[in-house]
Order: sequence, then structure tokens, then C-alpha cells
Amino acid sequence: MTVISKIISFLTFLVMLLNGTISMGTNPQTTEDVGNTILFFSDYQGSSRSDNLTNLLAAVDVTPDLIVCGGDYQSYLATSTFSEYGMDEIKEIISSRWDSELQYIFVQGNHDPAGVDGLTDTGLYEFDAYYILVIGEDDFPWNQGLTSSGKKTVQTTAQWLEGVLSELAAEDTGKPVFITTHVPLHYTTRTSLTKDNSYANYIFDVVNEYGQYLDIIFMVGHNHSGTYDDYVGGSVIYLDIGDTITVAGMDEDQTLNFIYMNYGYSGYSYSTNTETSTNILTVAAAVVYDDRIEITRYSEAGVYCTYDITLNTALAA
Repeated sequence: MTVISKIISFLTFLVMLLNGTISMGTNPQTTEDVGNTILFFSDYQGSSRSDNLTNLLAAVDVTPDLIVCGGDYQSYLATSTFSEYGMDEIKEIISSRWDSELQYIFVQGNHDPAGVDGLTDTGLYEFDAYYILVIGEDDFPWNQGLTSSGKKTVQTTAQWLEGVLSELAAEDTGKPVFITTHVPLHYTTRTSLTKDNSYANYIFDVVNEYGQYLDIIFMVGHNHSGTYDDYVGGSVIYLDIGDTITVAGMDEDQTLNFIYMNYGYSGYSYSTNTETSTNILTVAAAVVYDDRIEITRYSEAGVYCTYDITLNTALAA
């Protein structure tokens, strides 16, 4: 898409938005009869974002039932209109790839103001085969250590999260829980330099506790604009149960009771491309079965890697 066509597309979007001819769905319209395949990606940013996402989706060889976008639908810290345009562009690209009515979850990122029409509310969404638990950036802020209210906000979110997970553990439905947020839990230089996720330990403590009773996959984005995540894989992060993680706000590394990964960056990545780190762009498709989850990452070239996750046999239906 050329620069001129992008400008025309954006101006057309503005006219349609002002005329009320665009409808942005806030939350999934229904959680009934939605299939078991989820497509994840995040950080739809950069000058080549539409081309990059189009090429990534062309490589995906399954048809998703639900689209989960992990935040940041514009490159600027600007008005909600820019995020709304990015979200609408995503839906247009996906609709051109799969000719079907798909459900969407749009997680709030730090580039998405609170008033953005179309963001999915923080909350728990139950589907036939799984749960999606959304934590918007307002409830787990990126610069939480720089504000007087940051610590209290994260503590409040952690208390709410404990209530939700404790209830799910008591119900014992056997469904896996995808916790979707934008800001990560692991320590990076952004933690020390800009107090990016200073109080992530409060969220981690709750999730790690209930990871003993629930099958949890915790998904993050955000850290694609530098080399912050090189030590955990760069643009492809996957830590399994039993792996160790350096959590922001904690002095010692922690052993994971849940799976921790990033969605896959769809716009750009400035991570370093080495033997232990990559800057490749990917999307991730998760297929949820009764006893396992198969997650496949796709790059423009096709299948990049696959994770075969065995669900807790005591929970599996």
C-alpha cells in the first residue's frame, strides 16, 4: 500500500466514522458456538504494518474462529481516532484473508487511549473450549513506576485477578485460561530506566499461585521497539512451566507454574538477530483440544515453530 493510498484510506475512514457508517465492536458479540482456533498478534505499528500483517496472514494455514490483538494499534501517543483506524484496518485485512464473520478481542496497549471505541474491557470471557482473560493497559500500566497511583492500580488488578482465578479453580471446568495483556511481567532495561512494569510482581504472584491449579498461558507484547527482550528470545518469547523468569519487582528469579509467551509482533521489531534472539515478525495460532493446545507461530515464510502443550490431565475434560 503506497503512502498516497494510505492517506486516502485514512481520510475515507474518518469520513465514515463521522457519518456513523463504521461500527466498532467493543467485546465479542457472542461467546457461544465459537470454535477452538485462536489467532494472536500484537503491536500493529510502523509504516509497513498493513503489508507485514497481510503477508503474515497469507502464510497461516488454519482458519481462526477468534482474533485476539494484544494492543498498540497506532505508533503515536495520540488521539483515540488513530487507534480506531488501526483496529479497523486490521479487521479489513483479516476479512480479505478469511471470508467469514470472526469474533475479535482488542486488548488495550499503552498507545491506545482509554476512550478508544472498540477496545475490549478488562474482564473474563468464556468460550466453549477456553477462557480469555483480558487485562487492559489502564489496569496494568506501562509506566506504573512513574505515577503516584501506579502501585495501587496494579495491586487492585492483582486482587481482582485473584478473585477470578480462585473462582475458576473452584469450578474446575478443565478449560485453559489465556491471560492477555500488553505489558510484560519480565524485567528489562525499560523497568529500570522508565519504571515500565515496576510492580509486575503483584500480578506474577497471583498467576503463579493459580498456575498450580489451572492451565494458564500468559501472553504479552510491548517490547518490540528495542533490544530489551534479547535475553529471552527477542521477538519470539516462550517460557514453559518449570523454566525460570526474571520478574520485575522481584530480587530473585522465579520458577514458572504457567506458560509465558508473546503474541507475535505484526508491525516491526528491533530485537537483535543472533543465535539466541530474533527480530522475526510472527502471528500465533492456538488450536485448543480436550487434552492439549497446539500453538503454531507463522512468519511470512510459513510455519516458524510449534509448541505442543499438554493440559493438566486432572483438569482435562
